[in-house]
Amino acid sequence: GQIIVSDTNNSRIQVFTSEGEFCFQFGGHMTFPSTSSNLDLLFKPSGIFVDDMDYIYVCEPEMNRIQVFDPLGRLIY
Repeated sequence: GQIIVSDTNNSRIQVFTSEGEFCFQFGGHMTFPSTSSNLDLLFKPSGIFVDDMDYIYVCEPEMNRIQVFDPLGRLIY
């Protein structure tokens, strides 16, 4: 299994092995309100959920949205 961390202050999601070794990260800081066309950027993500297909759901309360990423951190919707 993996450990998935919502790094709110750095606006990113970090993924680690079950032993704590860093694997990868995704997201990145977005300004608010956003004028960016990079939809995979994040703004203060504060919650995550992983479904049975390992898709990662990221909650961004200040943006009023939930984004879904595949197991490698690529934006699905």
